Amino acid sequence: MNAFIRPPWNFSEARSSIVELGSPCGICQNLAMMDEYSTIDDIALALLYLTTFGSGNASAWDEMDRAIMRRLFAKGYLRKPRGKAPALALTKRGVARAQTVCQQHLRLPSSTVRTPASDAATEALPWPTINRSLAILKPKPPLLEWLRTLTDGNVPGTLAELQQDCTAILIPAFDSNEEGQSFVETLYEPLFEMELAEWDRRVDLWPPQRTLALFREWFEVEIHSIVVDVLDAAIEKEDY
Repeated sequence: MNAFIRPPWNFSEARSSIVELGSPCGICQNLAMMDEYSTIDDIALALLYLTTFGSGNASAWDEMDRAIMRRLFAKGYLRKPRGKAPALALTKRGVARAQTVCQQHLRLPSSTVRTPASDAATEALPWPTINRSLAILKPKPPLLEWLRTLTDGNVPGTLAELQQDCTAILIPAFDSNEEGQSFVETLYEPLFEMELAEWDRRVDLWPPQRTLALFREWFEVEIHSIVVDVLDAAIEKEDY
């Protein structure tokens, strides 16, 4: 489902339903029932659904525990949203499950649980996103200083010139920038060597101690979460 919606619940009706659940008996019965339905994940999904927003996409703010979010993604209830806001989008399967939880297990009246309306404008986006994030290796001043020690080669005159054409790496679509950074750093040794070899393949001229700390000094890693494929042709891979 690809459309932002208003919160699919009515304050007055939902409040009366909550009051009805307010008796100890009602609360215990419903919690006991929901324990059979992966209670934590279902409640989280229902809360996300009840706080969806906008005018066409079943999306909610990403404020839940990361472990819960990963399980909901694994179950096919959430998808990576389009856009850079800290929001999550519910899939059609997620919306259906959330409606079931709201109606059958939270006992919310059907009138308080609306089906998100589709939005043709957002459904028909021109290009698909791919299930990858993009990491950019941006050179920092120490790399430029090293290049200037080389006796041959066409060395950029400024750091801005050096950063005009950076290496881009497709990595898994992580939930956070920190996870993307950590993943790239697990590959720092071959990445470091690849970047040095781009300028000079004489290993004896490379820094002898190519540590993670030095990698961080020489390169800034930028993580970009939205990768769009604007071509119909298949991606071809070549050995570096």
